[in-house]
Amino acid sequence: MLLEELRVLLVEDSPDDADLVLAALAREGLSVHCLRVETAAEMEKALDQEWDAVLSDFNLPQFSGLDALQILKSRKPDIPILVVSGFIGEEAAVAMMKSGAHDVVMKDNLARLGPSLKRALTESEMRLERQRVTSALRTSEARFSAMTNNVPGMVFQYVLGGSGGHFSFASEGAFAVCGLTPEILLADPESFMNLFDAPEKASFLASRDASASSLCAWNWEGKILSFEGWEKWVNLRATPGKLDDGNLFWDGVLFNITESKKKEEEIRRSRELLRQLSAHRDSTREDERKKIAREIHDELGQALTALKIDVDWLGERLPKEGKVGERLQSMSRILLDTVESVRRIASHLRPGMLDDLGLAAAIEWQIDQFMARSGIECELSMNREEFSADERLSICIYRIVQEALTNVARHSGARRVDVLLEEHPGSFRIEVRDDGKGFDVDLLRHSYGLLGIRERVEMQGGEVEVASRPGNGTLLRASIPLRVAQ
Repeated sequence: MLLEELRVLLVEDSPDDADLVLAALAREGLSVHCLRVETAAEMEKALDQEWDAVLSDFNLPQFSGLDALQILKSRKPDIPILVVSGFIGEEAAVAMMKSGAHDVVMKDNLARLGPSLKRALTESEMRLERQRVTSALRTSEARFSAMTNNVPGMVFQYVLGGSGGHFSFASEGAFAVCGLTPEILLADPESFMNLFDAPEKASFLASRDASASSLCAWNWEGKILSFEGWEKWVNLRATPGKLDDGNLFWDGVLFNITESKKKEEEIRRSRELLRQLSAHRDSTREDERKKIAREIHDELGQALTALKIDVDWLGERLPKEGKVGERLQSMSRILLDTVESVRRIASHLRPGMLDDLGLAAAIEWQIDQFMARSGIECELSMNREEFSADERLSICIYRIVQEALTNVARHSGARRVDVLLEEHPGSFRIEVRDDGKGFDVDLLRHSYGLLGIRERVEMQGGEVEVASRPGNGTLLRASIPLRVAQ
């Protein structure tokens, strides 16, 4: 695009010829601000200013057009220069053009000057624009490269075409993640696929194809191997798009997550060990409860019963009136209450009917005891008259229901509770639902009551869910793998 007023440096020793040049430009409709110089020194000084073009005579008394061209190239090579000469040989004209002159115009044909200058200015502008675009592109590429190289992983673009998938870009992080340089990844598509064993390769391709079909994010996690024998866990996250040719592409990042996987495995092993320790603790505690309950019931209970029989025997043979009779009656009542307390304590430690009559009967007894103590109506629903759970699982289910009902009695303010026990092939389902005041699950997720239930369920390899809202009651649901008594 030509400027409204051109700034032209004219290297010309003849004022008359200079006027002819300006007149020719004016006839072409060009408005020109011109400075005429005759020597190399004057030209050097003039180039301290800004110019759109230089017009130079070829033959000058003190220096030549070739000298002017060299000065311009050394100072401001982007400014176009045209040679305007009265006489110049063909070889000299060719030499000037090869050295960088945009055109050679003869003074006896100045009609060519205006169009030639316009063309030179247009070409110069286009060249400068290309340089600006190229410079901006290089700057952008350098900035992008700096950003991608700072990402802790391999930034990539992956293209899926008719011949399969390949990387069209990979950052320098490629070597740290997968042991391959960006150059190898781009040149050899199979180099990356060779890092997978058969199952991982199938998983990788399946996740890619699923993303391609749905145009949803491509998320994949798996292992890569190397010929040196190392193994790494990697995580791929990429967003799909379409190229102009219709091929799919993904921009994404491949992360090395080996360390986090190791930590996850350590945590998993620690949790498994903790689960085993907790299970052993509970098993030991239940065995101790069973032993203590039996000793209390059999030994202390029998001793108290025998003592009460003796007191009653004395009461029948001694006068009921008087202090002795009153004391014997008081002792009999105290012994009776103590016997009941012993039975209650023994049942709380380990309900005998759980061992003698089974889980269903023990739960029914527990429900009756709950209603008697709390005054809350409770409906029990079971899909079997007796369950096939083994002793360890039966104890767990009994304790879960016991703790759930204790929480209802203490905190819910409920008027009714529904308890559901169902045995299915391979699993056991427990539900305890109340119509109480409810609570915010997020606020009480780590309360001791819920933690105890959750711990019991998870130790059996099951899952527990609690649903509640203030004013809407509470539902506790647990699902536990079924272990059948042998």
